[in-house]
Amino acid sequence: MVLLGVTGPLTGRIVTGNSDGFWGPDLSSAPDFIAWYELWLDEMAAGHDSRALELTSPASRSAERRARPTS
Repeated sequence: MVLLGVTGPLTGRIVTGNSDGFWGPDLSSAPDFIAWYELWLDEMAAGHDSRALELTSPASRSAERRARPTS
């Protein structure tokens, strides 16, 4: 679950969490949505996965395809 604060002290901040209760919420260190989005884009471009958000970067998917045996 990803939440964007729209009012109060967390306005513009991103909070990630798990609706199943496996782990508590995590407040992003980015000061606002644009900074968070740019950081996320950089992480995806570098091939880092976001397991908390169940997102796989394009670079990781390409590596997985190359590692699969072909028939």
